[in-house]
Amino acid sequence: MKKVLIKKFEALFEKMQDKGHETMTMMIIPHGESNILSLQMSKFTIVFLIIFIAVVILASALSAYLQEGIRGDLNKFYDAKETLYHESELYTSRYQDLTIVKEKVNGFVEELFQNSDLEQNFEIHFQSKSEIKATAQSEMEHEGKLFTQEMARLAQKQDVGFSLDSIQKKLLAEFTQLRLKAKFSFHKQVVEYRRIHLELTQAIKALRVFQNLVVERIKVQNGLPFYLPIVGGHFTSMFGYRQAPDQLFKTEFHTGIDIASKVGTAIFATANGKVISSGLAGGYGLRVVLEHRFGFQTVYAHMNRLGVSLGANVVKGQVIGEVGKTGRTTGPHLHYELKVDSKFIDPKPYMFGY
Repeated sequence: MKKVLIKKFEALFEKMQDKGHETMTMMIIPHGESNILSLQMSKFTIVFLIIFIAVVILASALSAYLQEGIRGDLNKFYDAKETLYHESELYTSRYQDLTIVKEKVNGFVEELFQNSDLEQNFEIHFQSKSEIKATAQSEMEHEGKLFTQEMARLAQKQDVGFSLDSIQKKLLAEFTQLRLKAKFSFHKQVVEYRRIHLELTQAIKALRVFQNLVVERIKVQNGLPFYLPIVGGHFTSMFGYRQAPDQLFKTEFHTGIDIASKVGTAIFATANGKVISSGLAGGYGLRVVLEHRFGFQTVYAHMNRLGVSLGANVVKGQVIGEVGKTGRTTGPHLHYELKVDSKFIDPKPYMFGY
């Protein structure tokens, strides 16, 4: 049976050879029947040419298809490159803006502390650029290590069949594509952003410290009697020895300052404090006594009307009464006294800040 098949195959092959060696003649006859061209080719040659032309056409079509695909990929690549370029420009401009803001903030903070006369009590310390850069580098290296560990944990979860959300899958895919195993390093621009962040954070902390100091200083200032008790008027008697206003040839020690003004002129508290006396007080007439911080007391006498009651808390600049001429007085005026630890002192330097 096998021999019969072989013989049949051989016969078929010989027949194909005979057919293939047969020639075909192509004639090109121009007008006028002169110079007739004839071309003889075997059937094998014709089949080969047909196959060759088909392969060339197919290869050209495939090449055009691949070129179109490559062109599309190149366009995507160029678009991605253009996007990356614009993002890089954007981050660079923002980096420059942040640098300018950081320099302004640092300069502003340093100027505040220099002009605030707080150097004796508080000294702000700014870390040097090298110290902050080292801190930023150390922080980013630590975060890179934590990120690598997190990616390893996600890879293990994925290997045992746990489902990851889309963000985790994307991060893991990008991390795997970069072929990072033991270490992840942030780009130098990211480190620079962290450095600027640390410098701005340092400046913000300094501003908060300064704010607290200013708030405390305001509290102290408001607790001290650096304020005019009335607006306008004129001094009629100063602190110290003087001639008694109602007795000739007699001197007395004047424990405050008299400021003449018309009846009804507003009288202001010269510091935050508490009312420890409010009412008639002999020769003082209608009087208000305020107790302040640091052992200070202020006295406002000869009032026409009281504006606060005993036990009330008042703030600097609050109206506590009106100028009058009650008690021992020769005309409408405010008698203003200042005490420190129950001792009378001259209020004028406190009123005018010298």
